[in-house]
Amino acid sequence: MEEKYALLVIDVQKGIFKKKTKLYKENTLIENINKLIKHTRKTSNYVVIIQHCSKSFLKKSTPDWEIHQDIDYDTNDIRIEKEHGDSFIGTSLKTELNTLNINQVLICGLVSHGCVKATCMGAIENGFKAILVSDGHSNYNKDAGKIIEEVNSEIKKLIDVKTTGEIVSI
Repeated sequence: MEEKYALLVIDVQKGIFKKKTKLYKENTLIENINKLIKHTRKTSNYVVIIQHCSKSFLKKSTPDWEIHQDIDYDTNDIRIEKEHGDSFIGTSLKTELNTLNINQVLICGLVSHGCVKATCMGAIENGFKAILVSDGHSNYNKDAGKIIEEVNSEIKKLIDVKTTGEIVSI
């Protein structure tokens, strides 16, 4: 990718990893997100850590709200707090990206058919070129693998969908 981009890491928070139904391929997900983060920093692009906030589950400043301890984030990353599925609604995300002259976003995180899909749609609506990382999102549904395939297939009609390997080899 020649143009500057931001990697949007959505809702990779401790509470989601504690659900009764485990995240589908959670170790692979964390590994892929960390590869993307490492590549993004190596190529002098931007990492944006996005955290969902609610009044009960993922309540701000609680242990469940914190970013998962195995995710390689640091204080130089841009932090965005959101209350909606679409990371652009009610946040400073668009302003932050515009300030940095970013017009392309890579999207990964949780959950596939919720905030990840909504943020893909939000990126399009806000005029950004978006790429969904096909093996960089997951969910905790009993049919998780099928849901991931469906989201990838549906989103592919609108934006590029690439694997972690395709992105980090660029």
